[in-house]
Amino acid sequence: MDLKLNWTDFKSNINIFGFDIRYVETSSGYSVWGTDGIVNFLTNINKDSGADQIDFETNYKTLPTTNQATFGKTKSYVSPRPEGCTTYFTSAGDNGGMSQGNELIFKMLSTDSYKQVDISFSEDVWFKDGQIWCSATTPVGACLDTEIVHPQYGVVGSFGRKILLVPDWIQPLDTEDSGKVSAGLIVRLKIHNANGQGDHDQPANFTAIGRLEIYRVGQV
Repeated sequence: MDLKLNWTDFKSNINIFGFDIRYVETSSGYSVWGTDGIVNFLTNINKDSGADQIDFETNYKTLPTTNQATFGKTKSYVSPRPEGCTTYFTSAGDNGGMSQGNELIFKMLSTDSYKQVDISFSEDVWFKDGQIWCSATTPVGACLDTEIVHPQYGVVGSFGRKILLVPDWIQPLDTEDSGKVSAGLIVRLKIHNANGQGDHDQPANFTAIGRLEIYRVGQV
């Protein structure tokens, strides 16, 4: 997803997510961009001798414009696990410590249209696989959304929406790849109850529990 920002907001995201910047210089200004692996942050700076131009040319233009460990080189190994990371299983985010945050437990009532759990991590992580177990009372039509939320700009991406839940089954959410979520971003898992319309069952009481397989550097 592309996110166009002014120079001040662009700089704040460099500080939050630590991405490298690239730029193209023309006679009239600079097109500057960077990515955290999910969101492409973009900005334009005019050559008008203003504060933005002076700040960029003084403090940022001389920085390396690419990280060759991340951009521009083909990895020689076939695993989706990034170098330096290990596999980590969890059902919770970080909050004051690894896996000390919100847990992926949803106890749905028939009066709930949806419930959501927000999790975040203290470092960059890569999502590999997941599982979700649903109780036998899960109604047909209940489903899962997974959203990636920027704390300032709201929803900026998704790993999937309207994933229908299957009663009394451990449902795999598998991929051969991995998706990076930078520290500071929020992963929101939202479970919707059935709505009683069309082929949906009536809303019901049910329970769902999630588990994640991620790659991260930290282990304790």
